[in-house]
Amino acid sequence: MSSEKAPSPEALAQAVLAVYNRCLRAVVESLKGLPAADQVRPRLLQLKEEAIEALVPLGYQRRAMGADEQRAVDLALRLGFHSVDRELFQHYARAQGHYIARDHAMHLLLAEFNVITQYADHALLAQQNPAEAERLGLSAN
Repeated sequence: MSSEKAPSPEALAQAVLAVYNRCLRAVVESLKGLPAADQVRPRLLQLKEEAIEALVPLGYQRRAMGADEQRAVDLALRLGFHSVDRELFQHYARAQGHYIARDHAMHLLLAEFNVITQYADHALLAQQNPAEAERLGLSAN
């Protein structure tokens, strides 16, 4: 049994936001020059899986919290999203817009990065993407 102290709701939210920001930066870096979708898709899929691998364990920490603490995590996340680098997010949004008419599957893949933090909220993931929650062995409870 670990003697490690559970993170505070704010610390957990900061850990989730750190994964999100790191992931978004890597996505934007990968999309510099707007490469052909087929050239960049494998890298984006790798980035998505890396983010999932980092976020799912944070979701277990969130799950171990009481309802009030979980609401505090959610609030801290909402507030934290306001501090995401606007220029970085604009680059991401422009890239997503670039691919919408060129490769719809690529556009959808990019859209997944905008909601990637749902992997740290297993109940939300099960509600919004039940097949993915099932793939990962996550239940809503």
